[in-house]
Amino acid sequence: GSFASNFESYTQDQFPLRETFRQAKALFSVKVLGRQDNNQIYESKDGFLAKLEYPMKETSIDYAASRFQAVYDRYLSGNDRVFVALIPDKAAYLEGIPKLSYADFANRLKEKTPFARFIDLSGSLTLDSFYKTDTHWRQEAILPAAQALAKAMGKEIGSGFTATDTGICFKGVYAGQSALPVSGESMYYVTSPTL
Repeated sequence: GSFASNFESYTQDQFPLRETFRQAKALFSVKVLGRQDNNQIYESKDGFLAKLEYPMKETSIDYAASRFQAVYDRYLSGNDRVFVALIPDKAAYLEGIPKLSYADFANRLKEKTPFARFIDLSGSLTLDSFYKTDTHWRQEAILPAAQALAKAMGKEIGSGFTATDTGICFKGVYAGQSALPVSGESMYYVTSPTL
């Protein structure tokens, strides 16, 4: 019963010159029609890609907080060393695109997780902390965020790390989703004598 629909999905993905047609459609939408996004992926003037995460969905925050509460109630009840940190999305640092309010999101999360101490990471991250074409942080750029987490937990992280280029030209998840022609970037890993 599902063979025909599965085969149809497979053939759409295997269509000759599929990526060329996707890129042409994306360029037409952005360059000719003047859309700001393609497939809900925005490109900044600096080449950063970010997904539209707007408007804020309070029910999603409430659901996540209820799951945190359930874990706290079952395993950590009475523990005063419980923390919650909100990692701002890359879009929070981009100008000129629709985005949700990080402050409103953080306040809602704090309100719904009174059992945990909130760690604010917004000041320890910048746009350059993220890969241009992906959702993830750059490993060599997250030391300030790691130090902020450690400090809030009463610990300390040194800075004796070495960033090493992997030699990989990295294109992240947003590069494929946007279908826009974007350049790859160097990918680094961080090491130290301890590691």
